Formats: sequence, structure tokens, C-alpha cells
Amino acid sequence: MVAQRVAHISRTTLITSLGTGVDTHYERMHSGSSGAGKPMQCPPLIEGLTRLETLICHAATEVLPTHIGGRTALIISTTKGDIDYIHSRNPLDFDACKHYLSAHYATLAQPLAYLTVSNACISGVAAVIVADRLIRSGKYDNIVVVGADVMSDFTTSGFKAFKSVSANLCRPYDKSRDGLSLGEACGAMLLTADVALSQGYAVLGTGITNDANHISGPSRTGRPLADAIEEALREATATPTDVAFVNAHGTATLYNDEMESKALALAGLSHVPLNSLKPYFGHTLGASGVIEIIMSVEQLRRGVLLGTPGFEELGTPEPLNVSPAHRNIAGNLFIKTASGFGGCNAAVAIGTPVAKPHDPYVAALDTPLHTLATVSIARGQIECSGVNRLSAPTDFHTFIRTAYKQLADANAKFFKMSDLCKLGYIGAEHIMREVSADARIDTRSIAVVLTNRFSSAETDMQHQVMLDNGENVSPVIFVYTLPNIIIGEVSIRHHLTGEGLFLIDAAPSEVADYARILLSHGRYTAVLVGSCEKTPDTYELHMQMIVKQQ
Repeated sequence: MVAQRVAHISRTTLITSLGTGVDTHYERMHSGSSGAGKPMQCPPLIEGLTRLETLICHAATEVLPTHIGGRTALIISTTKGDIDYIHSRNPLDFDACKHYLSAHYATLAQPLAYLTVSNACISGVAAVIVADRLIRSGKYDNIVVVGADVMSDFTTSGFKAFKSVSANLCRPYDKSRDGLSLGEACGAMLLTADVALSQGYAVLGTGITNDANHISGPSRTGRPLADAIEEALREATATPTDVAFVNAHGTATLYNDEMESKALALAGLSHVPLNSLKPYFGHTLGASGVIEIIMSVEQLRRGVLLGTPGFEELGTPEPLNVSPAHRNIAGNLFIKTASGFGGCNAAVAIGTPVAKPHDPYVAALDTPLHTLATVSIARGQIECSGVNRLSAPTDFHTFIRTAYKQLADANAKFFKMSDLCKLGYIGAEHIMREVSADARIDTRSIAVVLTNRFSSAETDMQHQVMLDNGENVSPVIFVYTLPNIIIGEVSIRHHLTGEGLFLIDAAPSEVADYARILLSHGRYTAVLVGSCEKTPDTYELHMQMIVKQQ
């Protein structure tokens, strides 16, 4: 029998507007300090690196021991990377821009293997989940997870276009809440299979789901987030009575907080002490999940749950055990949740390691794969499982109209999508039609893992042009500046409520191995994997529906 592996939490650090280091943050948060909306103090710039890259490099170096054995990887979690770099150049000059998320790796990842997760506001929690699974499967022994995002006019203008930014400090779950506060941060943690490096806590259970409801609004029922929480508890072999506290997403937006209250009620956690750390940091996007997990581990270690500043009167449809005061807590496990645009949800259970009767990820990389169907799109051609389905003019806009008309689809939203999403939508539609008669395919048991090199760069430029020209930016365009919205659109169309994950610049072997890990778990019978790229000059898509080989 293969020995069970655990992703132990080892060294951690964070940099926010409150300062640097875990102890400093705990002391300042305990005293009621808030850095929401304020810039953080960046270490001196490393020659040739941007501010964000310097932060990532500094944090990663701090948590990675000089001499560490075994296979080691780096996972970066970020929502928009160096997006402000499109200010300094002509935003229509695609090749000149340095804001693409893949650009960080050439400088930072060598000689480590690397991945980046860009999944809207669940990016940080999702990165920890991916790291946990890669360690438990035996692919890596150590993974440094770094979450980082900096404040910019780009993101601030987008959230303001949604009218979701408060003029005051955010007040999660309060009756008078009127929106979120933004912030910037960088946090890093070392996850390791080496128990000798453990600080006493580990990732015990994980879950990622999709609402399949709306690309910019959360589920009306909270059921998908509840599913993610329940999956994390099942993996942890825990029940709601084992949970010491919940550190929730808690953005203080009207609908997110409502949805979370419903999800926690469905998961049996309404009575459990809960907090949101957003009033201390602001919403730090791709960094939020990482820094909030780090500080939640510290709260568990100290036996003190920090209060949620600004909370006075509950304003959610389901009860929540939230308080502005710090409280003593007892127990050895907490739940961290996150939700984001595209309908994505994530939950992780973290606590004292315990022996499990079964780990679904042990020997996952030995899972043999079988491809049910493929689709390739490029230069006016659509080929499905080796058969040509369409030959059309190569011009993208002519091609995509022709491709959509051929499908005889009736989705009125299609022509409002970004070009990147249109391409992904067409590819997924062909795949789903190819496999529709296969008895193994149940939409409730399909996961989606997509990747590309340039994220949503073309739509980023559209948003930035409006911003630079002083125009009112469009919330519709802004939401499509998140690459995982492709998964959201596909999930809505095909009612896919399982895991969705968007990786930037991931090698095909990494994507295949992650598909093996998902299929080994047992929840998923199929994984839709692929790459989807759209630039001003080119478009190309390759997708496969993968199942376990019988």
C-alpha cells in the first residue's frame, strides 16, 4: 500500500498595508488596525523586476528553505498580475505589453517547476487546493504558494462600474453594508510532505464548484458553495461539529454575503463562529485566499478568533455567528471559503493532521487516460475527433459568426461575450455534442481545466482604452477581463456544477496530470481540458474530453 501523504503547512509570510510578517499582522489586527485601501510597503525593487515581481520573489524566497530535499514547485495565484503595465505602452500593441500573467515565470520560476492559477477571487484558495492535491498525489514534495495582487486603476474602475465599492470601510454581513473595500497584498506559504517541517497544521480537505448560474452574480440558493464546503469536510473526515470557526469570503457586497449565509446554513455551519478579514486588508483579489489562510492558521494556533470590524446588525437571510469582538475558540480545524466572478466557489478545511482511512489522491498519477473526443479550431477550420466540421474565412469575426450559425444555437448572450469566450464556447459546444450519447457522461460529474498563455489580454486592452480615454468603463467588458469566465459561460450553457480551474501557461503534461488527479478522486467521471487563445492576430483552441481508461 502506498503511504498516505499530507500537505503540511510550514513557513508562512505576508506583506500588506499593515506591515510584514505574521506576528506583526496579528498584533495590529488584534488592536483594530485596518489597512484597507492603502498601499503596502514594497521591499526595494530587484533590478529588472516590477513591483509585483519583487514582492513575489521576496515572499517566495523567505518561505523556501535554502536546502530542501525532494521535488519542489512554485504556484502563483494572481487575478490581474502586472495589469498596470498597459498604462506605459500603447494598449493596442499586443506584443509590447508586459502585463500577461505568464511573464512572471521567466524571471521567478527557474529552476522550479511552476503553475499559475487565475480563477477570479478564489485564485488564492484554489492555488492552495491545487498544491495540496499535487503533493498528496506524489507529483511534488514541496510547493511554495504565493498569492499577489496590487491595487490599480484598472481593477478599481471595474469594481466601481459594478457599483460594488463602498465609500467607507466595508462591513461584511451587516444590515448596512454597501460594498467592498479593495486592497493589495502578497502572501506566501510552504506546503510540504515532510512532517519534520510542519508547524502543526495541514490541508485536510478541499472542494471547488461552479454555480452554473451567472458570470457576475452568485448562486441564488448557495447550494454550489455548500457542496464545496461539504466536500472539504468529507475529505477531512470531519463534521460541522468539528469546525472551530469559518473564515468566510465576506466581501460586504449585498448578494455575496446573502449567498454565503445560505451556503453555510445548507452545510450545517450557521452556528459556528465566523469572521471576515476583509475589513483589515480590503479585498486583495488573488492574494486574499492565501493571506487569509495564513492568518486563519494563526488564529487557530492562538485560540482567538478576530472580530469582524464594522459589524453591528445581521443583514443576511440566514443566521450567522459573526461578531465585531475578538472571541476565544476551541478546536483544531477551520473552514476557509471563497467565491468569485464566473460562478466559482472554493472551500478548504485546515487543521491538525489526522490519519485517514482512504486518500483518493494516492497513486493518482498512475491513472490511465482515454480521450473520448477532441476539437481543434484555427485558421477558419474546426476539426472534431479527426473529422472536419467547418471551413470558413480565417478572419475571426467572420469565422466565429459562421461557426455559431452552424451550431443553430439560441443563446442570445453569445454575441455579448468576449472573443476569447466565444472561441471557448464554440469549442466546448462541439465537444459536448460529440459525447452527448456516451452513458458515462453526466454533466454533474464533469470538471473543466483550461489554460492559455495570454490570459484575457485582448479584453484587458478594451477596458484600458476606455479608462485611458476617460470613458465610463463597462462592467460587461470588465467581467470578461477574467480568463476563467470562459469556464463560467461553458458551465452555464451545459449546467456544469463541478470543479472549474483556469491555469496560465500550463504545460500539457501538468494539465494531464491534474486531470488524472481529478479522475482518481471518484467525484468526476470526465474532465474537459484544453487551451484557448485569442490575440489580435491569431486564435487557436484545442480541447479534449478525458475519462479513465477502462
